[in-house]
Amino acid sequence: MKGWLGRARGLWREWRDVRTLLATPKERRRLVVYSEDDHSYIHFEETLRELSLRHAFSSVYVSAQADDPLFGSAPPHLAMFHVDRLSAAFLPRLDSDLFLSTMPDLDLMHLRRPPRTTRCVYAFHSLNSAVRGYRRGAFRAYDEIFCAGPAMVRELAAMCRAEGLPLPVLHEVGYPKLDRILRDHRAYRKRRPDRMTVL
Repeated sequence: MKGWLGRARGLWREWRDVRTLLATPKERRRLVVYSEDDHSYIHFEETLRELSLRHAFSSVYVSAQADDPLFGSAPPHLAMFHVDRLSAAFLPRLDSDLFLSTMPDLDLMHLRRPPRTTRCVYAFHSLNSAVRGYRRGAFRAYDEIFCAGPAMVRELAAMCRAEGLPLPVLHEVGYPKLDRILRDHRAYRKRRPDRMTVL
């Protein structure tokens, strides 16, 4: 009984969040980020911060994970919502300026893309080959793609040519996880520079 009641409460929360989000004026949800889990935020954090600080862009973060830690620690410029089981009904009705996600296979499986008035942007969540690591047509529904580097840009351009698909706008943005490690490494200073560490 408790499991059934918990699922019903979760569905009620999602339904309430979908209604609230779709009723939010478009100027307050110009960018909607869809996250499949609590590990995705690292791929969006810098982009969201830049849009908020430099352009006063209103952003909405939709997490499919009900217990995403971001619900308790989201920055003030980010409105948080939870949608998981209702995603298939919610996404085709989402009308915003931009939709950003790390979810491949949009429009290929059960989740349909938002209306064509919304620009869909894909952000890679791994350094895999864009061609070998994903299903054929995995990025077909996206208008723009954030690539980790020039190799990914070349792969995607070649794939689109080979399949006769229109080329989405490709942006070289780096890879947030690796960029953070490199930034931390450059800032690292030994506590005792006079001592040598032997492993």
